[in-house]
Amino acid sequence: MKGVNSGCIRKKAEQEYGGDLVKLYEDLYNGEKIEFDLLTAGPSFDMRKDMSIVSRKKFTRAIKF
Repeated sequence: MKGVNSGCIRKKAEQEYGGDLVKLYEDLYNGEKIEFDLLTAGPSFDMRKDMSIVSRKKFTRAIKF
């Protein structure tokens, strides 16, 4: 799951699976698409063409096996 850090995975498991990581991975293995909010692990910044740096408001990644 390149691009999704362990903090985001744990947070998703706590929020939607009662903390059960195995159940989360079973859903992924069975073909369910799961969207992770990458901002739960910390802030993310975006560098724009005008060389300004802004904080991202939304940063998600959808995973499906």
